[in-house]
Amino acid sequence: MKTFIYSLLTIITINLSAQAPGYMGKKLSVSYSPTLSVAFYDLGDDYRDIPSVGINLRHDFEAEYVLGRGLSLSPGIKFIGTKMFQTQINDDGSSYEEAGFIGDVKIKSTGFSLKLKNYSFKKRGSIAPVGKYKSFELVLIRSKAETLRFYDYFDNGGSPTYFIENTVEDYNFEINKAFGVVFGGGSQNIYFDKLLIDTGWELGLVIPHLFTDTGANTGGYAYSEEGFSDLVNARIAGTYFLNFTFGFGYLIL
Repeated sequence: MKTFIYSLLTIITINLSAQAPGYMGKKLSVSYSPTLSVAFYDLGDDYRDIPSVGINLRHDFEAEYVLGRGLSLSPGIKFIGTKMFQTQINDDGSSYEEAGFIGDVKIKSTGFSLKLKNYSFKKRGSIAPVGKYKSFELVLIRSKAETLRFYDYFDNGGSPTYFIENTVEDYNFEINKAFGVVFGGGSQNIYFDKLLIDTGWELGLVIPHLFTDTGANTGGYAYSEEGFSDLVNARIAGTYFLNFTFGFGYLIL
């Protein structure tokens, strides 16, 4: 009888432990996720070495903390570098040939994020941080731009260029902060009791460029600081639109 009671209590204890949030008592993990999306450049041009298709690569770093059986919270930071081809700046109203910038621009962007993951505990028995999940994320995005390449008369197909070539840095434009909302889903598994593997997808909308497609807004003409900021944020919006992730994590505490 004692053996039966002991066995029953052991089974109940194991079952209760299995239903507790976290994995083997650990609720905190850190991870790195390379995030990929396809960029379709609408200005694809072999003459200027502008590709028609490219790849956006974003580097995401997160810390995930389990709040309950089906919920976790993940603060994070995101880094991405991308390009704007065939961009023109002329903010002083001068004639086309006098002073300005025409060329390609390099953009560096940093996103500060807060993500909620909802694991399918009721439907699939997934207990955070393991199993299938849906996610909701808020992102504050800060970007800066710098000169990548000038176009000269021949690079510009025989069209006039500016008599005085300013760099992007000469304008000292401040890029407005952008705000993004990201929806996603995926599956996270644990190996060797410590290693996390996370695969998933993300759909991001960046205000005010809510429905920018995957990178087609790649350049344009800016007459002002506000106009240039708008071009940069439109390009960044394209990098958040649709992404696929493959992440690696490690359980800490």
